[in-house]
Amino acid sequence: MDFDISQLFPVTADLGPFVVLIVLGLVTLIGKMGVTGRAQLACSMGLGLLIGGAFVIAVMGVPGDFGGWFAVILAGLTLGLIASGVYETGKTMAGKIVERTLGLTKPDSRG
Repeated sequence: MDFDISQLFPVTADLGPFVVLIVLGLVTLIGKMGVTGRAQLACSMGLGLLIGGAFVIAVMGVPGDFGGWFAVILAGLTLGLIASGVYETGKTMAGKIVERTLGLTKPDSRG
């Protein structure tokens, strides 16, 4: 299988949700093992980079040149950033919902 860089974005879009869910699950597991804060965020980024890059290689084949490897790294980086952002946003939103539900803070005018 030849690495076709023109297929990178369609493949990344197709794999994205699957990779993000795997990374979120692993980051949650890492959190339950005691890793928190910036270390947990770095783990989500690193896992997204590794798993996202591995998925791209598994689907598209091993790149044969620098441009192909750079594209794999960019795809993994994109998926890692998405996973990190989803994780942090979800954590922040969950905290706000719990605070409001328990009446610990007043709702602001922005909703």
